[in-house]
Amino acid sequence: MDVEVVISSNMESKEAISKEIPCISEEIPNYNKETEEAIAESRNIMKGIIKVKSFDSAEKLFAELDSE
Repeated sequence: MDVEVVISSNMESKEAISKEIPCISEEIPNYNKETEEAIAESRNIMKGIIKVKSFDSAEKLFAELDSE
């Protein structure tokens, strides 16, 4: 089976592709409050604003959990 893929930069082709593939969208997602808070929290963790524990192995994680 031969498949031909044609990529075009014109808007008409882009709209046609986005109609065929629903996961392609230029819309900004509208998240609920809990999701927005989770995204903000994860960004703060990445920036180092919120400090989190990290473990080198699962054994160390479970040891920490068992000691609590």
